[in-house]
Amino acid sequence: MRAAESGRLDIVAPIIAAGADPRYQRPGRKRDPKGFIGPGQALRTVLMNAAGSGAPDLVETILKAKPDVNARDEYGWTALHFAVTPGVIPEAWSAERERVIALLRAAGADPTARNALGKTPADLSEDPRIKAALERAPRPPNTRSTKHVD
Repeated sequence: MRAAESGRLDIVAPIIAAGADPRYQRPGRKRDPKGFIGPGQALRTVLMNAAGSGAPDLVETILKAKPDVNARDEYGWTALHFAVTPGVIPEAWSAERERVIALLRAAGADPTARNALGKTPADLSEDPRIKAALERAPRPPNTRSTKHVD
């Protein structure tokens, strides 16, 4: 989880190759009350941590395992919420972060998902480049646009 949070494909890839499940999700408080790990960590997935790191190669590796791209942590955040906010790597926007957003969207990540405070991924970033990346990102196959054309 920490290697994914830091964007360390060089550490995560061999662990996955050795048999670790890239779809792992930390247990929540209700599932394991004695296993409390602190606020903001329960129900977090490897994909969420990787998305927050802004490391597209790592995200792409994890997506090959077909994780639930719309899984939510204890605060209702999805991988896409983490992708648009700076994590351990402090930059808000980069070409790599834009690629992470595109990868998540192509895998079916919902840009309209709201966290526990009612915020969508676009609501969490004030950077216009992030908002533009969310709009430009490819839609997954077999989805229709919600925009009406007259």
